[in-house]
Amino acid sequence: MWKGVSAWYPPAGLEVAVLVGLGFSYMPVILLANFVSAIVNYHQSPRSAAFWVSCLVITAGYSGGAFILRRILPHDSPFRSVGDVFRYLTVAITTSFWVASVGALTLTWETPALITEYPKLVLSWAVGDSVGLIALTPFNLVHVMPWFHGRSNRYGRSSHARPLAIERTHRRTFGSLEFAAQLATLVFALWLVFGSRLSESYNLSHLIFLPVIWVAVRQSIPGVSTAILLLNLGSMVMLNFYPEDLYHLAMLQFLTLIVSLTGLTLGTLITERRSIEDGLRKSEDRLKAIVDAIDEVIFEIDREGIFRNVWTTDDSVLARPREQLIGHRISELLGEVLAVQFAECFIRVTAAGRGESIEYSIAFGADTRWFLARVSPIHSPDGLFRTVWICCKVWNPAPTITSPSPSTRRKSAPACTSANASSTYRTSSSPPAKSCYSAPPTTISPESAIAA
Repeated sequence: MWKGVSAWYPPAGLEVAVLVGLGFSYMPVILLANFVSAIVNYHQSPRSAAFWVSCLVITAGYSGGAFILRRILPHDSPFRSVGDVFRYLTVAITTSFWVASVGALTLTWETPALITEYPKLVLSWAVGDSVGLIALTPFNLVHVMPWFHGRSNRYGRSSHARPLAIERTHRRTFGSLEFAAQLATLVFALWLVFGSRLSESYNLSHLIFLPVIWVAVRQSIPGVSTAILLLNLGSMVMLNFYPEDLYHLAMLQFLTLIVSLTGLTLGTLITERRSIEDGLRKSEDRLKAIVDAIDEVIFEIDREGIFRNVWTTDDSVLARPREQLIGHRISELLGEVLAVQFAECFIRVTAAGRGESIEYSIAFGADTRWFLARVSPIHSPDGLFRTVWICCKVWNPAPTITSPSPSTRRKSAPACTSANASSTYRTSSSPPAKSCYSAPPTTISPESAIAA
């Protein structure tokens, strides 16, 4: 505190961090800390009524704010989304102004001459507490509380009684070369703003935003919470070496508040984006694991007959490499005759929403392999209609005749039945598929063929 201006008030941020992160069993400790703070910082006498009223108001006010935060913030990660940050900021700033309004009344009660300065007292008190809540509380919830819980769990603390703390799934922040460069940039920016002669001629306070934004984009919420705390600590250190007048101290209050708000919001936005990317990556890995467990070959084809994706556990069953399939039309690979049959099937499947099966053959050197293709519709959330082409080999080697005989059809019936049963399981909502021989078998050359 300088000349009656509280640039920031760390005890407020520490109080809320302890109550949110550890629970309300620490309220007596918080009340005792407020007693000590009133005597040391504000030089109040314990024999005065204002001393007791102000300490009780501060403890009750921030305990109420912490109670609300524990109910509205996620228990595994208090700053998981931008919405969480806005809710935290709303409660924190509102609580700080309420505490400042009542606390300033106690000061005017003890010193009636300050009644004319009541609005300024409230504003200075609220902004100083808000900076402490934004600079110190997130750092404690992100870094200190997980460490504390980890140490306490070693002594048999129950996991279901674990207080609110952020889940530490972020990348390593401290010790990296980039983070060291970011801290050096932050120190240089503070020197330019407070210690350089250029600051006397130009307003360079906006330079503080640059390192904070850099840290927020690269390190997300773990890194930016540390940078915000170091920014406020560095500002206080620079003020000891380069004192400022009352006007610049008031501007420093709002500057640190705005920079802290910007860094915390941007860092949480980056954290939310990375969380979404990790979720999508895990979902894709799970889908790939499920598809890889299927012995059949799966093709994703859109309504225009263009291959969108290929899944198979054995690339040797493909007549063409998958790189030569994706993005190409069926007519380029299977020829016009068989491509027309599949195109008509795709139109029927996407229009009716029911699966169909097509039997076809492909020449592999001197052999001819017969396949059963199960075509099932996929309705994408964006409104596009795609189909999944699931192929299973009916028999190998195939007969030398172009059209299989009735006895051969009877021999292949179990494989066809098995394939239909598998397809029915995947699309249980679809009615029974058409006959496996709904399309006449066709033999094509390997130069224009693809196997399932």
